Amino acid sequence: MSSRLFFGMMRNMFPQMAADAKDDIDMSPQQMDNVIKFQLGLRHPRYLDVESLKLAGIVDHEALAKQVYKILVKKGYLLLPPPTTQDQDRDPGAANPAMTVNTHKIDKHFSHHFSIISVHAHRKLVSLLFFWEEEVNRWRMLDSEENEIQQALESAIGGHGVQDLGVALESVRMKKMLLPSQRAEGASTVFPPKNEPLPSYQASTGA
Repeated sequence: MSSRLFFGMMRNMFPQMAADAKDDIDMSPQQMDNVIKFQLGLRHPRYLDVESLKLAGIVDHEALAKQVYKILVKKGYLLLPPPTTQDQDRDPGAANPAMTVNTHKIDKHFSHHFSIISVHAHRKLVSLLFFWEEEVNRWRMLDSEENEIQQALESAIGGHGVQDLGVALESVRMKKMLLPSQRAEGASTVFPPKNEPLPSYQASTGA
């Protein structure tokens, strides 16, 4: 979704705040970094946590953050992380969960669901949800790239190309851990342009 369409939708949803400047509701680069840094330390980093509502500047207090989070889950905007067990390893890049946020549910009724916070906080919350959708999409794209490299490694013949594939694999895994401010593309989505395929990794056959 383009930023113009996003903020146009926001103005339609909250007309009484239509005159607000974009910077009043957008997450700052520091807030984006703080949210990602915190989430990467979780057992299931792709599932937005209560603490991230505070880090994004939506609420200040833990009790209110928990109330907002409960509504987000109840109304289907967020998925809860799967149950954890003590023997599960913490692995920010592991698995490929389904999309953990649903921005399609954001409509004119959104503000009524969150009457416990200000209208300004409503708009900031919407900004967080769209930001998180982009981040999960980014991780999923990198998952696909990582899987393709791993398949190429498994089919490598005689060790040809293994070193290059290993470097490529490590590069993808490092990208998963980068904060928005550390990326060339920033915090926007990293899907390739229309009709442009994802990078292809093929092991050398030595032919």
